[in-house]
Amino acid sequence: MRKRRNSFSEQGTPIQRGTKEASPEKIASEREEQEWTRRIQSDLSRLEDESKFPVPLPDLPSLENWIIEQQQVLKRKLIRDLLLFWLFALLILSAIVSIAYRNPVFFLYLQAPVLLTGVIGFFLAGNRRKRVNRI
Repeated sequence: MRKRRNSFSEQGTPIQRGTKEASPEKIASEREEQEWTRRIQSDLSRLEDESKFPVPLPDLPSLENWIIEQQQVLKRKLIRDLLLFWLFALLILSAIVSIAYRNPVFFLYLQAPVLLTGVIGFFLAGNRRKRVNRI
């Protein structure tokens, strides 16, 4: 008759089956990993030390001057963009008015595709928003 194996030794302690002891390569790689972790942490702590790497803070007058300069640059860009907008708006409106008074049929042919494109674009943009909100 064949003897059954059980999971306990004669003293009643469980027997660990299939476990292997850590190989020397694994132990060496764990030690190397711990060494690298220790080195990185020590280097990071040195970088965080403000006495070795001080952060230069600008003085208040130079910071205020820089803010004023940036505001002036933004104001100039805004004025330029608004002037371009009004220039193109006047150009387009004058073209539409001149076409409408000189050749009303051509004006209607021009307005129909523009109107359809605007309406279709409006509905497509609304559908995109609904799909984005659902997600």
